[in-house]
Parts: sequence; C-alpha cells; structure tokens
Amino acid sequence: MRKTLLKMKRMMKSRKAVSPVIAVILLIAIAVAASVTVFAYTQGILGGVTQANIRMSGATATNQASDVETATGTGNDSGGDGNPEHVLIFTIQNTGGQEATVDYMEVQDDDETWDSTTTDSTGWIAIYNAGTGELIKSGSASSFSLTVGAGESVQLRCILDGDPGSGDDNLSAPISVTINTEAGDSVSASFNVP
Repeated sequence: MRKTLLKMKRMMKSRKAVSPVIAVILLIAIAVAASVTVFAYTQGILGGVTQANIRMSGATATNQASDVETATGTGNDSGGDGNPEHVLIFTIQNTGGQEATVDYMEVQDDDETWDSTTTDSTGWIAIYNAGTGELIKSGSASSFSLTVGAGESVQLRCILDGDPGSGDDNLSAPISVTINTEAGDSVSASFNVP
C-alpha cells in the first residue's frame, strides 16, 4: 500500500499543468471573443436583427378605379384628364428588427412610368393604406412618408393616373414597383398581374 502511495505522489509531481501566464492569456482571448460576438450581434452584423428589411408581395391591379376610390374622392377620373385611373394593390413587409420609412415609389409597366414625385396632370400616384383607408399621399403631393414598424406589414392601394402620356392607357404585365427608404435602401419587385 505504501508503494502505491509513493507511486501516486511521484505521478502527481511529474504531471505538468498549464502555466499561469498561458492561462491568463487564454482567459483574456475568450473574454475578447465573447465581447466581439455580443457587439456584432447588437450592431446587426449577425443576421440583420437590428436592421429594417423591406419586401413587397401580393399585387393585384385593375385598369379602372373602383367605387371605393370614387367614394373617397379620387374617382374614376380624379386627374380630370378624361382617362380612368388604374389601381395597384400590394403589401410592403418589414421583416427586420427596426422600423423603416418609405419616401419614394415608382411604378412601371411595359410602356408607362408613374412616379411619386410627379404632381402635374399626368403620371401621378395617390397612395392609400388599404386596411384603414388613410390617405398617405395625394396625387398632387410631391413627397410622402410611410413608416413600417419592425415585423409589420402594410397593404397599399395606389391610384395611378390613367394616362402618364407615354403609353396605351392600360396597365399591362409585368408591373415593376420600386420603393426607396429614408435610409437609402431601394427595393424592387415585379408583379405579373392582369
């Protein structure tokens, strides 16, 4: 038994451990790596958690405004130019972790372009919140601001001037929509609607 104890003591003495200097260096490296990971996560570098992420989906369109637009004062010829307005309905989704503010929209079909900064008698866009009926931008306004909260979506009803002057007065597929945010992001989507 005594021999066994002596062998164990010799083994304990001969066993080498990590030096205290290396142990401190390892602990500092682990702490720095953990700090960098937390910083990157909170700044949105990992996974885009703290950034806005705008997407568009679910478009429908008609070549004439409905009774809803007539009842809200936009009418079937709200531009007064003898051309019935078009209606484009689509959803803007913010799947990011921060709110986004949309401040520009452009709609194009195969031969016409509508622009949210246009205020003259042709080529204008009026924008409504389709869920609440709230007017976001009238056809005569040159700017608008639509805030979409983190994780939220807004369905828009856009009334497009019936004759922006460059095409055949009818919406035709594909319809391309581009929106810009105040943060400088630009998102485009193409919709195949009748």
